[in-house]
Amino acid sequence: MDGELVVWDAAGRLAFERLQNRFARRGAGSARAAEECPAHFVAFDLLRLSGTDTTGWPYRRRRAALESVFAARRLSAPWALCPSTTEADVVREWLTWASVGMEGVVFKQLNDAYRPSVMGWQKYKVRETSEAAVTGGLPVRRWEAGAMPTQPFASDWDRVTVQQAEQWTWLAVEIAEIRRCAEAGDQAHNRLALILLDHLVEVVIGREANARLAFQVADSVIEEMREFRDSGGQLTEQLSRLVDEHVGPDRRKAMDDHLHEKTKFLMQKGVLTAQEREVLDRLHQYRNAAYHQDTLEPDLISDLVLAYRVLADELVGRHKPIAWTMASSDPAPVVTPQQLRGQLVEGVDVDVKAMACRFHAHAVKRVQAVIEAVATAQQLLGVNSSGEADASLPDDDMARMLTGLSDVSKQLPSWGKQAEGLKSKTSSLTGLLIPFINLDRSLSRIEPSVRRLDMILDWWEQRRIDELRGK
Repeated sequence: MDGELVVWDAAGRLAFERLQNRFARRGAGSARAAEECPAHFVAFDLLRLSGTDTTGWPYRRRRAALESVFAARRLSAPWALCPSTTEADVVREWLTWASVGMEGVVFKQLNDAYRPSVMGWQKYKVRETSEAAVTGGLPVRRWEAGAMPTQPFASDWDRVTVQQAEQWTWLAVEIAEIRRCAEAGDQAHNRLALILLDHLVEVVIGREANARLAFQVADSVIEEMREFRDSGGQLTEQLSRLVDEHVGPDRRKAMDDHLHEKTKFLMQKGVLTAQEREVLDRLHQYRNAAYHQDTLEPDLISDLVLAYRVLADELVGRHKPIAWTMASSDPAPVVTPQQLRGQLVEGVDVDVKAMACRFHAHAVKRVQAVIEAVATAQQLLGVNSSGEADASLPDDDMARMLTGLSDVSKQLPSWGKQAEGLKSKTSSLTGLLIPFINLDRSLSRIEPSVRRLDMILDWWEQRRIDELRGK
């Protein structure tokens, strides 16, 4: 590997003077210095791989192979992989990291070979200058001095290393498998496609959230500022907002465990709209309903897969990770999010009007099933023209279930109107799914009773047939 030794200080800043001190120490002093100022090796190129000289490979291929080595060997501290990106916005963000001791960025041509003793790259150094007249001195808190390391450089950062978290070696394969399952057209493959899509979206949402979290000020600095403010100190409006909006370890843990917490965070950051968040959270619930509960109609699963493919494709294309490279056995150019965009919906005719008609048909079918169940329940309860049930019926589970069904009769006209209205929701996919989801939530609360009543009626019918046959 080609790389550099670095040492960080307690504030999370690169400390070159500590590294120099390590080189100057000998014997027992050297051992103590190693404990006090541990060094890390930051790798930024790969020169040999399993005995093969890689210096003649283009940089994009060497970089992909280097990331594969880190991923395969699960390398972590004191090994570190230098961040890499082709996104201009990410580079601009990095150039603001002077407070952590970063000198600048290096530009390399993706197709260049590694040439020893030849500078085949360009370096852009950050320079910060100012003029001041010093008339006295007071103790300066590190946030006032600008020494505020962002999370990847902080000792209490609890994410997987940024570089390791951005290994997407399987992403193109998963997209191909989603397409294969969706195009098979049968119920089993549609269920599998829905599960894979949900996993893909969770990964993209998780990576997007981690990329945003990485640019936070370190937890330790935020805690110092909070203690200072709580003790009566005055923070600027900007610093006070940093404290209030900081995502601490507890919330990060909740985000790790729950998709809706991640989508909430991204909505607050302006990455997702409120409608997109609602649709993604509900599609995640549909995945659970299809896989764990088996409560979705096969035709509905097929349409949900198509909708999920469109939305997932949008997310993949929109995502801008801190470092995106895909390692592959094929020495092809590095895959970027923009190149992946469109693969999920390649060859698919996304006709929102046609989808509106299908979701309308699903909704009408479900509303009609509820209407029939309500009519049967009222008949069994002996409901009269005044809406009152037979008072002589026992107060048992069966009667309570039938009463619950009968009570939703007043909502049936509204549900029917909502179902019919889906045909006109053709402006966008999200605009179609939101009213369908709202109706779905209402129907989902009563449909368990509808299914239970159907089972009871089937049992009664089978029992009557057995009696007629003399069984």
